[in-house]
Amino acid sequence: MHPRPEHAELQACCAEQGIASSTSVWDLTSALQMAALRPAFLKIPSATNLHAGCRTGSAATTPASCMSRPA
Repeated sequence: MHPRPEHAELQACCAEQGIASSTSVWDLTSALQMAALRPAFLKIPSATNLHAGCRTGSAATTPASCMSRPA
């Protein structure tokens, strides 16, 4: 899965300035796209922390149901 070009551009700009870049991801597609850029970290919004079964693993192994807001 490929990240959006503007995310890669932002990451390159940050690297030129010597700073880290990252983002919050709200769904599995975004998590996979951003993971492809290999950032230092990805912020998983606390709303997704309410899924007890989703607190471990990585974007590559986390079920899509874990990456959505609980009802």
